[in-house]
Amino acid sequence: MGVIRKFMLALPVMAFALAACGGSTPSSSAPASGGATSVPAATVASAATRAPAATAASTATSASAATPTTSPAAVSGSARDAVIAAMRKQLTVGPYRSKTKVTSDKTTMDIVGEVIPPDRMRVASTINGRVTEQIYIGNQGWNKIGAGAWTAVNSALITTTLMQINGSAFADIEAIITDVKSAGADTVDGAKTLVYTYVSDLSKAATPMNLKSTIKVWINETTGLIVKNEISGTAAGVTSKTVQTVEYDKSITIEPPK
Repeated sequence: MGVIRKFMLALPVMAFALAACGGSTPSSSAPASGGATSVPAATVASAATRAPAATAASTATSASAATPTTSPAAVSGSARDAVIAAMRKQLTVGPYRSKTKVTSDKTTMDIVGEVIPPDRMRVASTINGRVTEQIYIGNQGWNKIGAGAWTAVNSALITTTLMQINGSAFADIEAIITDVKSAGADTVDGAKTLVYTYVSDLSKAATPMNLKSTIKVWINETTGLIVKNEISGTAAGVTSKTVQTVEYDKSITIEPPK
């Protein structure tokens, strides 16, 4: 659980969320993906460490919950205020999809995660050519490795993962964010964004760990939503870089495996 939790906490929200996460570099034997920023994240499981899960989304909080184009991104206050506001917003908007690539000197990992806050998630991870899939709906979760059968997921892992997309772990996520700075403006997929950098310092977490990551985040000027993250960090002597993009798609649905 240690590697996964570090990886998840380092990202802003999903973190799919959509986590997924900076600094928590997965090893070749136990890669992980996070979701604190955009999960899917960001988001969130490793083939070697089984799968996290999410709790059941009610009809009211599924596809109808995603309307990310109505609120302006302008946030008064500091750069930190802007980043925290974007992370908070991602807890309630959806559905969304994150695409994450983690590269290090030991492994390469690609993760596609889909999230319907507060409690539905689907993750497909490809680690050195090996594919692992997870689906989480309510207090149920399923995991599949390669062409194998779907199997039930441990309920403790479901609870841990849910914390990244339902806001339960937000106080801890907020506590580890330090040294937030404005990095100007940019465009992502033709949309104007505001760019910020910050340090994710897990020594400040409720369960402290000696792990720091440098994160760069792009926030859409119009919607106030996170659309991209880049994370650099070192864990257990391994340095990695994570690039994650996030898209908001009301057509996403998440159903039990067949």
